[in-house]
Amino acid sequence: MSKNINIIDAFWEKRNLGISVYEVTIDERANVEELDSIDKLNGDLIFVKINCNNTDVIERISQNKFTYTENQFSIQKKIKNHIVSDLHMTTLNFLESHSISNVSEAKIIFDELDRGLFTTDRISLDKNFGIKISNLRYKNWIYDMINNGNYECCIIRTKNNKTPVSFYINKYDGDISQCILGGVFNDFKNRGFGHSFIYFSIENSIKQNCKILKTQISSNNIPVFNIYSSVFGFEIKENYVVFKKHI
Repeated sequence: MSKNINIIDAFWEKRNLGISVYEVTIDERANVEELDSIDKLNGDLIFVKINCNNTDVIERISQNKFTYTENQFSIQKKIKNHIVSDLHMTTLNFLESHSISNVSEAKIIFDELDRGLFTTDRISLDKNFGIKISNLRYKNWIYDMINNGNYECCIIRTKNNKTPVSFYINKYDGDISQCILGGVFNDFKNRGFGHSFIYFSIENSIKQNCKILKTQISSNNIPVFNIYSSVFGFEIKENYVVFKKHI
């Protein structure tokens, strides 16, 4: 296998999707001669993530029956002494972060998934799967993270009547915090709460003595990307072009 190409057998997706899946990451130093290892993969679905600067490989993959899926942006921010505008704090002052530690407390997230919490991910947009299978995948993922114990899962809720507004899941590793997943609940979408889970993800990362918060955003979810960049000042560190092939 080429050192410029990382191939992962995503065996966990068998539970989610019912098929075998490979995840391939290709850096900007790879050349088209190194793509033979991908052709030899024996899987039902292959995702290939290519550094956006590697135009030769992007062109070759697009010619080899792979379909463009999304761009995936890795973004981050130095979070020490972060500042939020007074306008946004008007909403945030009425909210609080509540940590949950077991799956039963996560039922509100599962219920929101069934109501259409996430509709822009690459599984829900794939005609071979759709939103129901995508929701099952998210539920399994959240279930595993809560039971793992190495993740912080929090519900953002109103202070007065404890109404759930949004959620986030963080993972801490030394100076680095990663926001693994987050979103605004359905009844609060398009009502000025889009920044709530990001704000509390940052605040709790600071409490964990982290200096940098990282996350990944899909080009299929530009509104959330805009909040990260325009409200909180996150910057793109890596940009990958993602293709898929059903075998």
